[in-house]
Amino acid sequence: EIVSYRTEDVQPVDGANVVLTIDAFLQYILEKELYEAFLKQKPLSVAGVIVRPKTGEILAMAVYPNFDPNNPGESPDDYRRNRIIEDVYEPGSTFKIIVVSGAINEKRARLTDIINCENGRFEYCGRVLRDHGSGHKSLTVEEILEMSSNIGAAKVGMLLGEPLLYEYIRRFGFGERTGISLPGEVSGIVHPLNKWHKTTILSIPMGHEIAVTPIQVAMAVSAIANNGVLMKPMLIDRLEDKDGNLISKYQPMSVREVV
Repeated sequence: EIVSYRTEDVQPVDGANVVLTIDAFLQYILEKELYEAFLKQKPLSVAGVIVRPKTGEILAMAVYPNFDPNNPGESPDDYRRNRIIEDVYEPGSTFKIIVVSGAINEKRARLTDIINCENGRFEYCGRVLRDHGSGHKSLTVEEILEMSSNIGAAKVGMLLGEPLLYEYIRRFGFGERTGISLPGEVSGIVHPLNKWHKTTILSIPMGHEIAVTPIQVAMAVSAIANNGVLMKPMLIDRLEDKDGNLISKYQPMSVREVV
């Protein structure tokens, strides 16, 4: 700009203050618990998130090991990743609730239905599936969740069928970004139906052959707690000016009714 040719002066305006949905007390508790778990279990890392299911508000989010924001370059790259949105993993038995929810919603199963759990050993298409311990002869669908039966969950998945199982995986938000207001979020890994093997119907109900992020799991389980409505994770509550006056208030956003 050539100042002498300026025809109008525009006065600078202060930026807005961003007020997060984070609850400082819950954030403190979460960080403290993660640190103690890290010392006790000695993992490579720990991560946690607390969500209000009805609104999707993120009340606390933390990862350990972490870094000093005043000197981020002094920490390894791994410590500066937000594993809640950037890391994927096989969800394991926590995924059984997704399969059971879909089967109940489609009326393919009820919580009181009895499933033959084969005394802990089930062979299907050349693959043997086992339950922990001595196994169970039969369980209700509700008990399959309580006991975390791999065989029971697989049979519920078979009742639901491959196309509907895939549909509910996507409806719960897996395989796509949640849209949280943070950079670096990944979508996870959900293979299309034409890439499934004959035994994938056994694997996915117990959380194998699929990769998810912690935020996806938190939002999916929150949907069940929210009468089946999946919410978009909400990290910003409002914008204020320097005097604390409200500029803009953010509202909860529903993604879809899942079940």
